[in-house]
Amino acid sequence: MCFGGIIQGYFLADDISQVNYISNIVNGHWETLAHNFTGNFLDIPSSSLYRPLIVVSMVSDFLLWKTAATGWFITNLLFYTADAFLVVLLAKAFESSSSSGRFTLVCTAMFVVYPLHGEPVCWLAGRSDLICTFWFLFSLLTAIKAIRLKSRTSQIVSLIAFILALLSKEMSVVLPGVIVLYACLFCENGDQKLAKRLLHAAKVSLPYWVLLILYFVLRVQFLGTLTGGYTDAVGLTMQSTLAARLVDWKNIYRIFFPFRENFYLYPVGICLSVICYSLALFSVQSAKVEKLTIFLLCWLLLSLLPIVPMWGLGANLEASRIYFLASIPFLMLIANLMTSIPKRLVCAFCSITLIFVWATSSSDICHEWTAAGKIVKNIGNTAIQLCNSRPGRFAILPLPKEKNGTLLVTNGGMFLRLLQPPYQEKSYAGRFIVFDRIFTEPDQVINASRLKKVLSENDVTGPYIWKNNGFDLIPLSKQCPADLSTPSLEIAVKSSNNKLLKGVSGNEVIVITNDPELQYLEISKLSINPLQADFLQFDIESVGDQKFHYAYASWGLPEFSSVPTDNGISSGLYVKTRPVQTVTIPLSHQWKWFATPRLSNIRIALPSEKNAKLSKIRFVRAEEVAPQLTFKGTEYGPRGICYLNDGQASISVNGCSLKDAKHFLLQRSKTNYFFDSFTSDRQTEAVGKSIILKSAKSVVTINSKDLRERGYYQFRCRALDASACPLGAWSDSLTFYVP
Repeated sequence: MCFGGIIQGYFLADDISQVNYISNIVNGHWETLAHNFTGNFLDIPSSSLYRPLIVVSMVSDFLLWKTAATGWFITNLLFYTADAFLVVLLAKAFESSSSSGRFTLVCTAMFVVYPLHGEPVCWLAGRSDLICTFWFLFSLLTAIKAIRLKSRTSQIVSLIAFILALLSKEMSVVLPGVIVLYACLFCENGDQKLAKRLLHAAKVSLPYWVLLILYFVLRVQFLGTLTGGYTDAVGLTMQSTLAARLVDWKNIYRIFFPFRENFYLYPVGICLSVICYSLALFSVQSAKVEKLTIFLLCWLLLSLLPIVPMWGLGANLEASRIYFLASIPFLMLIANLMTSIPKRLVCAFCSITLIFVWATSSSDICHEWTAAGKIVKNIGNTAIQLCNSRPGRFAILPLPKEKNGTLLVTNGGMFLRLLQPPYQEKSYAGRFIVFDRIFTEPDQVINASRLKKVLSENDVTGPYIWKNNGFDLIPLSKQCPADLSTPSLEIAVKSSNNKLLKGVSGNEVIVITNDPELQYLEISKLSINPLQADFLQFDIESVGDQKFHYAYASWGLPEFSSVPTDNGISSGLYVKTRPVQTVTIPLSHQWKWFATPRLSNIRIALPSEKNAKLSKIRFVRAEEVAPQLTFKGTEYGPRGICYLNDGQASISVNGCSLKDAKHFLLQRSKTNYFFDSFTSDRQTEAVGKSIILKSAKSVVTINSKDLRERGYYQFRCRALDASACPLGAWSDSLTFYVP
């Protein structure tokens, strides 16, 4: 009842590329399946995952269902149902004779309706948690039977199930520790001393520890690392935010109150949950600590250890799948608390109320995932209709990435896969040129130089934006005037509450004072074609000792159904090295800059400056402030990526339009690092190699043999003056892929 509606869903985000990967296996590339037993899961970049059993399950689904998403979701629901039955058996194993089955009933009902289970059930990419939990629980149950009955057969079955759990997901590594806990706390002779209990636990758990050690040896052999998870830029980003995520109390809060912030019964759910928890705690506050409580608490702590690097729950319960296995001891603890209430009427009220509000939240989450699937399916169908309606190729601005906590089309590659077999009878991918992120870059960033080049080609129509549930053409004029000077700008100085303070002209020196309240400039009555301007520049004279500052520029957008209604915004970091500093803010670096055919106003904010004077506000083209990088004599695909297959390619660097430029700094990123994935002050962390170019026009050869690791590489360039100080801005990046 909570999750059954997902059978009407569709493939989302990672599902799209994963099903495409599986189709290649079934269509004859069976060596790829074998590679998953000796290498990284699905060959996903920037990850260290070993889950071959999940690939086997996906191959089975493709053989049965092809690209009928309903069949894939039925498999998910069957595994979830199997998990629920195993929770029944586990709860019965700990059921006391006095509770008359209440603990088993409440525990299982809570497991089935828990809202944090929405993501692994309703998203095919979360299937690994369902399968891993099945084998984990199966192994634990047969281990308990083996310990109680001293059954050799049960232990062998348990060990086989543990191997299958390890082949499903890394979370299962905690099983030997859980078996040690059980053997210590629930041994036959409860009066044994701790030393004897530990000896008994070590004896019964030894085969599991041996298997775990062998598993880690294989991980090192196949993946080159002991631990799992994300690597490269993704891993570095998660490490840098770990401390903030660990101390964010909302991540704990959402585990106890699992409701999306825009859930229609959010206040009611919170109030009813607080009442239930309060009644339970008040009623059992004098209860003794039992072995089961100690066991479940220790099991919960063990289960949380592997997910610490990924810790965090979004406002719409994003990333809830990582808590799936850990939710079992947590929910058993809650059920134990509820069924320990002495008064049966209070016990029934608390249990039924909590189950009801959780079930309502789960149904709401399932509805969102189902609706997201319909959006993705509609994106593919509408793209094909566009192909059938007119000839040529189409330039598509970035598509929506998420909606209410559900994922949609996370990058351009997934959109193109959606338009080719196995999803379509024939391929339409060659008709589209996309500008979505490649891997980990921010959603809003695009390569403006490439967009302009593409729009100049005769057979290309665009750009198109996903608006009002369809592809709408933005009528940008491809004819750009030569003069971008703005001698008569109309500028208003406003306070943070939008109150007009004074009006000035573009020729005046403008004073901003962010004390006692923030101020910003609003330039109005503009008529800028987005293709005309790439950067906003102005000179600034400021006081204060702070060296690093950010300047922000924002502009208005019409309301789109698939994008936030807030303004487009961009920022530029500037370092105060002289009394009067030139500030350069990128505009066309953001795709929202091209979302309207003509921009009429723009705002400038300097939040970290207490007192500053601005002058010479102007719009400039990219070639005036940044070198231009292009692939030379190389074909690249609709995603703007140059694929290096045991060969070489060339990059052409042109900085002839840059005044005062003496040298040029060309940088190459580390493997699977993207410069725009980092803030301006941290982009050096992505640099793998730097080269100084002496000439304003250079050609640099890129050899695949020099890029030894498989993955993505980016190149960018910036001008330097005679003192080797940076000039202007960085060029748009070029991306290479080494297979």
